[in-house]
Amino acid sequence: MVWTAAALIPATTGYLRYHAGKHFPTDIITGYLVGGAIGYLVPFLHRRKLYSERLSVLPYSGFNGTGVYLSYKL
Repeated sequence: MVWTAAALIPATTGYLRYHAGKHFPTDIITGYLVGGAIGYLVPFLHRRKLYSERLSVLPYSGFNGTGVYLSYKL
């Protein structure tokens, strides 16, 4: 039931936003996919002790811009 609600609530919200003329379909699809990926990957990365020791995520700021520095040690 939790997974069904987690999938249906944002899908319903997206449909209603499209029907109201507030978003394009590509906005809704992209938001749904990115939100789902974040909702899956954040707990997955925090759950794995092995990955957290090998994976390093740091903010980056330099002359060419800002971003995120990812480092993974094998």
